[in-house]
Amino acid sequence: MATDRWHFIRTHVPDLLMVVLPALRVFRALRVLRLFRAMRAARALMGLSVMWRQWQDMYRVGKRRGLGFVLLAVAVLMLGGSYLMLLLEAGAGTGFDSYPDGLWWALVTMTTVGYGDVVPVSPAGRIIAAVFQVFGIAVFGIVTASISVHFVVADRRDEEKAVLERLAAIEARLTALMEQTHCAMRLASDNSLSQNRSALQ
Repeated sequence: MATDRWHFIRTHVPDLLMVVLPALRVFRALRVLRLFRAMRAARALMGLSVMWRQWQDMYRVGKRRGLGFVLLAVAVLMLGGSYLMLLLEAGAGTGFDSYPDGLWWALVTMTTVGYGDVVPVSPAGRIIAAVFQVFGIAVFGIVTASISVHFVVADRRDEEKAVLERLAAIEARLTALMEQTHCAMRLASDNSLSQNRSALQ
């Protein structure tokens, strides 16, 4: 063993390189891992691209089906209803102590989760709660139907594309067969004419 390591390293650089460089070849294999990471990133980007197209399609479907109006109605009902519930139920020990509590109740009721931590006790509050529940069910039905329509239309579009591709292939084959038949008929006609001429001579 060398007593002064740094002196040994400085004076035996070629020896050290011969020992260290073959060991560094292991790191070349890590380049392959970088390639796999790049492929995974590319796949993720393709997935994001597909998701973006799906969101655009769903936005168009929502626009055609009036989902913007439905979402606006939900927002107005939640904001107004939570304030109304705060006015009707505040101080009754029901949990409606602030406007955010009312918004929480409106969200939980409209999504039909109904945790039960904030509950109306007055008759007017219960009527409003019933309206919220019915409206929440209707909204989720409309949204679910619109999303379903999007997927049905996308499936139909894919099926139509496949059928059109098959029809184009069939049309190309028919055109080729018609050209072959036309050439064969012309050749047969030319042969019969030449046979008739030779028979006449």
